[in-house]
Amino acid sequence: MSVWIEVVEIVVLIALGGWAITFRKYAGKKGENLATMEDIGPITREVETVKADVANHSSRLQWVQRAQFDIEFQNLQKVWEAASNARRNGRVGATSLPSHSEFLEPRQEALWEAVKQLRQVVDDTAPFYSRLIYDALGELITLCDLEAHRCLQRSPGRQDHDAEWFERRDQAYIEIVKKADEISNLIRERLAEIGGSE
Repeated sequence: MSVWIEVVEIVVLIALGGWAITFRKYAGKKGENLATMEDIGPITREVETVKADVANHSSRLQWVQRAQFDIEFQNLQKVWEAASNARRNGRVGATSLPSHSEFLEPRQEALWEAVKQLRQVVDDTAPFYSRLIYDALGELITLCDLEAHRCLQRSPGRQDHDAEWFERRDQAYIEIVKKADEISNLIRERLAEIGGSE
């Protein structure tokens, strides 16, 4: 019987040894997992803090971009209105052959009003739109100003229908319309550009 007891003791010792080895591995793995969980906790909190900061920054950035868009849009509206008025004022007295007093003074006044409004818009809004629009506005101001001066230089007493003078008047009107239309197109392109970046 002592052999059986020794065999049972050996089997129990082997079983206990196997169980101890397994428990040790299990406890070690569990300990690693617990340590990993403890390490992940602060990292997870930091990641969440960074996510919140990014979301906050992103919403502020969107707000700033929207405010910039609104300011630029309002200023481009003013530019477009001034260019449209210049286009309309360039038409005054440009479509008929009336006597001097019937078209020259109203044309000159309309063109100078366009120049005045364009200059005011440039003074008020220049920092808020592209250099292309700024340059095109400068060219439109020059065209309107030159044509207003041409009207001023024409002798008040002249009643003739000088064909060359009237051709130049018509050409000036066409140039004013083209430049105003160019400005309108530049504004449309800019609005599409900044509208698409939101």
